[in-house]
Amino acid sequence: MDEHELIWEREWPARTSILVLAFAGYFDAGSAATGAIDHLIEHTDATRLATIDGDAFFDAQQVRPHVVLEDGVTRTIVWPENSVYANDETDAGAPFGHGAGRELVLLSGIEPHYSWRRFAGLLIEVAEHTGAQVVITLGAMPAQVPHSRMP
Repeated sequence: MDEHELIWEREWPARTSILVLAFAGYFDAGSAATGAIDHLIEHTDATRLATIDGDAFFDAQQVRPHVVLEDGVTRTIVWPENSVYANDETDAGAPFGHGAGRELVLLSGIEPHYSWRRFAGLLIEVAEHTGAQVVITLGAMPAQVPHSRMP
């Protein structure tokens, strides 16, 4: 693996975790899976733990960066990425935190277009580094219902 594809932004203490993954793409109808991860990130006060550089994995014709205007003037380019989040809390009262016996580690991002094996290797590295004992993937598909019936 290229050491620059998986970038750890902070230390991970020795503890076990549950890794929950969701990817925008074919199996994220209505952003249900990635929306669930975003909800968990917001409501557990999770902060970014690591990122996976997407240059080798994304087709720029399908997933493009976008420009964000701040105060109507300053422009920032936001590149598509896969980010890993975890709660910094270690006290017993933290939701899904250390007091529950396992830390909740959340990965939200974009399903790769290229190099699936290398990408899967990075996910395994995240699971091993965070002590994941359980890995859960989220997804959503629209029901295949004929136009003549209610979904």
